[in-house]
Amino acid sequence: MRGLQRGFTLVEVLVVAPIIILSIGAFIALVITLTGSTLESREASVLQYNVQDAIDRIDEDVRLSARFLAKNDIAFSSTNPQGYNANPDTPSSTGSTTDFTNISNATPQALILKQFAYTADPLRQAAGGAGAQILYLNNQPNSCSGNYRLNTPLYTNVVYFVAGNALWRRVVVPNFYNNPLTYCGGTTFFQRPTCAPATTHTFCAASDTKLLDGISENDFNFTYYNSANAVSPNNAAKTGTDAARDTALQNVSSVQVSLTARKNIAGRETVKSTERRATRLNSVTSEPRPFTPASITMAVVDGSDVDISWQSASYASVYDVDYRLNGGAWQSAATNLTATSYKLTEAINNDTVSVRVIARNNTGSSTYATKDTRIPLWSPLPLEGTWTRYSSNYSPAMYSMTSAGFVVIKGMIKASAAAQGSTIAQLPAKYQPTGRLFFGNTTNSNASSRVDLWEDGKIVFMDGGNTAWYSLDSIRYTAKSAPYTRTTPTLLNGFTNYGGAWAPASYVKDSAGRVVIQGLLANGTRTNGTVIFSIPAASRPSQYMHFPSRSGTFHHLGIDATQGLLAKGDGTGAYSINVAYLPGSYSGWINLPLSNGWANYSGSGFTTPQYTKTSDGVVHLKGLVASGTLGAAIATLPPGYRPAERLLMQTPAAGAHSRLDVWADGQITAHGASNTWVSLDGISFIPES
Repeated sequence: MRGLQRGFTLVEVLVVAPIIILSIGAFIALVITLTGSTLESREASVLQYNVQDAIDRIDEDVRLSARFLAKNDIAFSSTNPQGYNANPDTPSSTGSTTDFTNISNATPQALILKQFAYTADPLRQAAGGAGAQILYLNNQPNSCSGNYRLNTPLYTNVVYFVAGNALWRRVVVPNFYNNPLTYCGGTTFFQRPTCAPATTHTFCAASDTKLLDGISENDFNFTYYNSANAVSPNNAAKTGTDAARDTALQNVSSVQVSLTARKNIAGRETVKSTERRATRLNSVTSEPRPFTPASITMAVVDGSDVDISWQSASYASVYDVDYRLNGGAWQSAATNLTATSYKLTEAINNDTVSVRVIARNNTGSSTYATKDTRIPLWSPLPLEGTWTRYSSNYSPAMYSMTSAGFVVIKGMIKASAAAQGSTIAQLPAKYQPTGRLFFGNTTNSNASSRVDLWEDGKIVFMDGGNTAWYSLDSIRYTAKSAPYTRTTPTLLNGFTNYGGAWAPASYVKDSAGRVVIQGLLANGTRTNGTVIFSIPAASRPSQYMHFPSRSGTFHHLGIDATQGLLAKGDGTGAYSINVAYLPGSYSGWINLPLSNGWANYSGSGFTTPQYTKTSDGVVHLKGLVASGTLGAAIATLPPGYRPAERLLMQTPAAGAHSRLDVWADGQITAHGASNTWVSLDGISFIPES
């Protein structure tokens, strides 16, 4: 009998082996399947936990909040740039000043909470600790040594927003948070300013908290309710302007928040959502008083306008701007401004302008922020084409306006080329005339020429001009911005207004007592002594005056003490009547000390050579002189009555064109063909020495 045999035969092995292999494979597949399901379940659980943890954090912050906001009420600037970042992982050294809002606008909707500033974490106090203390603003109104708990509390903003497919929590604090001298109740400020992770600005003490990945802007939603038990939402809290929404949010104490996050797990999108009604426990019965606006800047533009700007003030709703001129009474410029800038147009050249800005909200007002600046006496004319200053011995092209609205232009200029009718420069709106004017002036070779001033402020090169040198020193008129009603006279003896864009005949007596006549006439009897129009006695001079005029060539006109404006027997075509003088009622004239053979013109009724300075700071000359040496000083003005540079002006001399110069040393000289008589009437300028 054979012994018992162990093992399998070859045939048995061939039969059993595949079965064993298949069993092992099935077992391994089962293990893999079970492991994958476990991992997927774990990832889904983590996602659900993150969603739940995010809404827990929101609930915690809502309960601590004093109120909901339509927009962050801590203003952002370059010093605290904690505004919205669309791409939080993009490196930035400047941060952002884009405001958060509770509706989708330029940025996604954000849940914005107003919280008290504390000395420590109000939820996580150490055992036996004194507890978190609310901080209060110093000197609002009490100092820290007084009853500071009656002061305005210090607040922070907590903002929940979506950026870069993630839900973030940002803590916004005032830019003075690390200065204990600005607050009372403790020396530590628990909250720290946070910014996007890639922001490296020095103000950012920490990075925002990323609460949830895989969430889009549409997956973060919230609805406001006036109370925890309310069933009807407060829809006004998410519609309308920032101010309207903020007003509605003052009644809100509860918010319904929903979160949805998505993640690709094991090749499939997993979605987890949660929703919660959160209600705040704190309340604030009123807004804190706004801070005082900071960093006021003032820039002079367009001659004498002032662009004013300031930094946004924390807790401010609107701003008021006041101004005063030359130390006078404060006047209101603007109220209820939501912008942080304003253009002041009330000043004129040489004014000292003071402004003050106050911030307001529903609780009250800040203290005033103030700033002063001085408007330059002259503003440079922006020359066009090839026009430039003639030389440093003569005035550059400049313009000024006096307190009486009297515009004075000066400048000796030249050009390499200029076509008749081309623009020399253009004045800002405040300095423009009421209609188109043209003036006689003096040009190269001591000739008479014409310069036009259009109603839009363009100064135009016209006939008779020579570009080798061209004087603007005779242009004088009353600006349309001046607060006067012009008188329209009755034209006599066939004279008519020229028409079109040209200013009609009119005159005004300004606040300095000066009479300014303007207009362009046509037709009329030009015989010497013919009355063009009558002027009331109070506006007539006490002696006969001679003024230059211009048509196609030089001519002149007169104003007498008994009638008014008179023709002088020369000139044809258009008749320019742009003149300024002081009437007989004006007092304060000083006799000119004549020299070099110059004397009063021998004849009764003609003006005595004199000078004066009007209340708006303009020097005026008058007088009919004769017999002296041409080119030698007629008289010398004393200091305080002299221009800064030599001026060249047009005047009549024995019924023809003559050039009258006023030098920086005060000398008055005539340069013309005759010394039979030379008129000083109507010569005016702003003194600077």
